[in-house]
Amino acid sequence: MSDDRITALADRLLASGYVAGDVREYASGGKIHIKPSKRGTFTAAAKKHGKSVQAFASQVLAHKENYSPAMVKKANFARNAAKWHADGGYLEGYATGGPLGTLLKWFKGKHSAEAAAPVPAPVVVDYSGLATTNNRKYNPEYISYISDSLKSSGISDVKRASILANIIEESGGNPFALDKTGKFYGLLQWAGDRYAPTKEKDVYKEIDNQLKYIIDTIGNSTDKKSWTHGGTGSGYNTLKDAMADFDSDDLDTAMKGFTLGYVRPTGKVDSYNNRLKVAKQLYGLKGFRTFDLGGILNKYDHDTLLQALEKVRQAK
Repeated sequence: MSDDRITALADRLLASGYVAGDVREYASGGKIHIKPSKRGTFTAAAKKHGKSVQAFASQVLAHKENYSPAMVKKANFARNAAKWHADGGYLEGYATGGPLGTLLKWFKGKHSAEAAAPVPAPVVVDYSGLATTNNRKYNPEYISYISDSLKSSGISDVKRASILANIIEESGGNPFALDKTGKFYGLLQWAGDRYAPTKEKDVYKEIDNQLKYIIDTIGNSTDKKSWTHGGTGSGYNTLKDAMADFDSDDLDTAMKGFTLGYVRPTGKVDSYNNRLKVAKQLYGLKGFRTFDLGGILNKYDHDTLLQALEKVRQAK
């Protein structure tokens, strides 16, 4: 995003006289900075393992070698966040609570006329018309459903774009897609030892089944099937290297980790380069990344606001 937009918003916050240091500090993640797109993912991982946030944090920190560097960082953040948030979870609730929510309420109060403007209706993302490799056909309706489901799971926009781009290129969004050899099936064309064809007939139920499988396995570093180091030419020495890249906030990096380490297409790096073009189109679609709070704040996307807050924190 434009540095001018970040600076302009930071200047506006400073000029308005905002001085609540505790909100500035925690809105940017405190001493351990975790981007807001990551918040909630550790809580989801804890629930998947049947543990509380703090119990799972203790498990991760006690066995760091079994988890990605990003997961360890989240565990550290969760441990420290316990003293800020009564239930030991993340400082969440951008629009309704938490320190960032406090700032937004304050900012709207300073600009009451603009804040009173109607909140725009949610943008319906148009997934049609994407340029795919060799004009690969895909179903925009299925892709929209898959995107909404992934978003509801709490994963970041970067990961969502990475997964969607690979699904578009592998199956076009058809969960029943079967390659010509009959060996590879589903949204990501898994081999049978990873995800075997099911007897489900309803397309959306099968999409749900496969998305659950994706969500359950993208954090699995032990089954030796979900992730590998991607083979010769991937640039990774271990599967955890690929997983660490997928945890990145940079789209190019996350796409490389997911494509080469998890999906593992025959074309390897060439496939990654082609699919990255699709991921960038997705990430740039109107409404794909939304920060819909209405009024003046609705003019700024999520990353711009958070970077502006960091400038404010450093200036005070």
